[in-house]
Amino acid sequence: MNQKIKILVFGLMVLVSPMVGLSQPPARGNLPIKIWWRPATEKVFPDSKPRRSPEKISIAAAGNEFEAFQVVMRTDDHLKYVSIAMDKFKKAGTGTKMNGRTDICEVSFVDVSRPSDSDGRIGEWPDPLPLYDGPFDIPADRNKVLWIQVHIPANTAPGNYENRLHIFHGEAEKIIPIQLHVWNFSLPKIPSIRSAFKISAKTVARYHNISMRSPKIDTLLDYYHQNFRDHRISPYDPMSLHPAIKRIQKKKTGVNLRLDFKDFDRTARRNLNTFGFNSFKFNLEGFRKGSFFSRKKGKLADYAEGTPEYDKLFSSYLRQVTAHLKKKGWLDKAYVYWFDEPQERDMHFVAESNRTLRKLAPGLKIFLTQEPVSELIGQVDIWCVRPHTFDEKQVQLAQKRGEEVWSYLCTNPKAPYPTLFIDSPAINLRMWLWLSWKYQLDGILVWEATYWHSPAAYPKPAWQNPWRDPMAYRAGYGEKPGERGYWGNGDGRFIYPPNQDIMQDDQPYLTGPVNSIRWEMLREGIEDFEYFVLLEQKVNALKSKGASQNKIKPLEQLLEIPRSIAVDWTHFTSQGTRLERHRKKLAEGIESAQKQLNSIPSKTENAK
Repeated sequence: MNQKIKILVFGLMVLVSPMVGLSQPPARGNLPIKIWWRPATEKVFPDSKPRRSPEKISIAAAGNEFEAFQVVMRTDDHLKYVSIAMDKFKKAGTGTKMNGRTDICEVSFVDVSRPSDSDGRIGEWPDPLPLYDGPFDIPADRNKVLWIQVHIPANTAPGNYENRLHIFHGEAEKIIPIQLHVWNFSLPKIPSIRSAFKISAKTVARYHNISMRSPKIDTLLDYYHQNFRDHRISPYDPMSLHPAIKRIQKKKTGVNLRLDFKDFDRTARRNLNTFGFNSFKFNLEGFRKGSFFSRKKGKLADYAEGTPEYDKLFSSYLRQVTAHLKKKGWLDKAYVYWFDEPQERDMHFVAESNRTLRKLAPGLKIFLTQEPVSELIGQVDIWCVRPHTFDEKQVQLAQKRGEEVWSYLCTNPKAPYPTLFIDSPAINLRMWLWLSWKYQLDGILVWEATYWHSPAAYPKPAWQNPWRDPMAYRAGYGEKPGERGYWGNGDGRFIYPPNQDIMQDDQPYLTGPVNSIRWEMLREGIEDFEYFVLLEQKVNALKSKGASQNKIKPLEQLLEIPRSIAVDWTHFTSQGTRLERHRKKLAEGIESAQKQLNSIPSKTENAK
């Protein structure tokens, strides 16, 4: 076999690792490598000690789901040119091959020089997940970690599947058996929980060495949108490069405005209809903008807010936007997020502006990063709160009023809350979604996913390299060039540019981003959320069909997150195995509920 041929994408896969110190899997020749496996919810460091693993690792997943695990290798002496490959998955007992996608990634480490909070420590932390692209070395006494991720296509036949991971060095080969169980259901294409993570097109273009004026920028952003789609996360504004075009007409009778939606619609169809993004921020041109730091009044064309011309143009603008989005079926996905984290001094300004929006565009949802407050009741459709300001009573009241409640993470809060930092437990971001289910929240938000550069900490001509400096430095709040305020390692950045040396490498990169462990944990959590939603739907269907309470009650109990997993925002497990055990119960509950539904005669059958 040519060992330089590496397989990056295969049929579905799941790993079964050998046991350290126990019986070894089949081998050809002497391969002096200790091999063990770890779950995706555990961060493996270069010096993590070998762990005893079961002889077979069986993982399970539903159709249209991703499932990941880690393979760890360690040697006493430096080993060069180690390569890997995987077979196609085959259904046990039949040999029928299974289509699908498998990504094999090499876990990379970033050097944390300043801990983000009490969970962090100085040293190397695993985070980037570049795709495996050829033989690698295993340094002596340093772990080499592979991240192997399987996608099970929707409607895959349920049952057990088998595969093998091959590790080669020279003539030596070690074969690791793999076992996958596919549940008898698939996750929906469109996520049940909404989301909003910003992509900065200008930053992405700069780090890929592609001009914003190049026609390639659309292709580049599309790669990023595909990545977001695969992670079930919606970008803030996937139509940012193609807003509705304003055409201002000045006549003797006054000024008029007409909107051209041609390019917007073309981009929206791909992102909203094809990719299935379930929310997007509509950037209202000419409207007020503000945050706790500053505020700015509106201006449309050459007309300032408060002039008769502005009032006429902006009213027309809002009416056209609302009518068009409604006609296309996108209005329910749209929201206006024009002010960020208002303080007490901002409440009158925000309330006044929201009343204007409500009057002129009653169907357009108003989004605010703020816990529900009495001053703004009736003027906000989507509240987005941080865990450390979470008031369960006020959240429940907002939900009863029919308002959405989301949550968001950023530099605050810090431990013991779930955090987004590189130097935090991997399980944190997955727990964020479990807590979202516990409190019946509608969405999650992070202010950006591509904040790779702080102009204050790295003034021109320098550019920050997120592969080498993982800290997100403060920017935009009065810092002078060279100043370094600290937000935290990884705050605002969940993916990495493929260009690992921004100051030296100027070749164009027309590819998607490099994923991170935290990005994958978000997807794991969103998929877990779907298990709860699917089981709840089955339970409600059983109730509507009159199923007995003694059959429904055990399933309903699974919808309650056990206290051993999560009590509240600051008390939750650090053990991924607890999540996996409950997720398995949810899957079994979904299958059991479906069997019960199938056994209940329909009204037509009863009538016969």
